[in-house]
Amino acid sequence: MVEYAEASFKLNSRQKDGSTRREHYIAAGIPESDWGLPDFPILLFDLWEWFLLLHADRCGGTGGPITHVSMDAFCRLRGVRLSKWEMDAVLKLDSIALEHFKDS
Repeated sequence: MVEYAEASFKLNSRQKDGSTRREHYIAAGIPESDWGLPDFPILLFDLWEWFLLLHADRCGGTGGPITHVSMDAFCRLRGVRLSKWEMDAVLKLDSIALEHFKDS
């Protein structure tokens, strides 16, 4: 999952023209199989989806980290119950995202 997340964030990085690498690949007609993404760990699909939803709603758009408070609200509002390892995984994905976007 970590390798997939890192590659996915790299594809979403903005280039000098303001477009993402993903957008460049799509415009050039490069098939997704050639984008350098590792195989998606399908058994972790829900975890990835939860992370993406939390990532999109992070701290009112301030760019701060996903917090336990935001995960608690997410779980209550969506009727999701995260186990400890799932919460740890979301926080790990978040740290990777924050590091990536800090460097871009």
